[in-house]
Amino acid sequence: MYGWDNTEQQQAISQVMHHLTYGAEPRAPSVLMWGKPGNGKTTLSYALAKWCVFNDFSVRWVTHTQLFDQLKRSYGNKADDPFEGWLTNVSVLLLDEIGGVGGGQNHRDWFKSQTVAMIQSIYEKWSAGDLAVIMGTNLRPTQLKQLIEHNAAAWSRITEMFEEPIQMTGADRRQPKQLSAKWAL
Repeated sequence: MYGWDNTEQQQAISQVMHHLTYGAEPRAPSVLMWGKPGNGKTTLSYALAKWCVFNDFSVRWVTHTQLFDQLKRSYGNKADDPFEGWLTNVSVLLLDEIGGVGGGQNHRDWFKSQTVAMIQSIYEKWSAGDLAVIMGTNLRPTQLKQLIEHNAAAWSRITEMFEEPIQMTGADRRQPKQLSAKWAL
């Protein structure tokens, strides 16, 4: 059982599950979860991915860094480009660690421009009604906007897909209560 952080989070994930099961809305509701490391964003996306797979949905679970590392390795070989058909036949995208693990990645111009292109491809499939999107990040919404360098078109797409970002407020679930004593901190 997943311990919900707050009612907004539970309602948002329930909406996605309801839409996937019954297809009530023309476009799948999408969820952007943000908050400190360790408070359940990835765990929740894993749980949702399992539920989707068990219910015969085509799922893609990936991190921002994994996609971009694969993109770097693919230069010169179009067949290895992770964005070539990456959302074909995918009904649920679970994209974790937007901005890199912990959100503290050094965001160079290449990373920022590729992030904008990635957002565009996600938006196109989502706006066509063919994709539910769940994203997780350690970045605050203002930092997410900085990541895309205040690109008005990309920001407009993000705010349309994710009308109300869900702040994860729980404590770090990875930290044992007695960590500081064990680590002499």
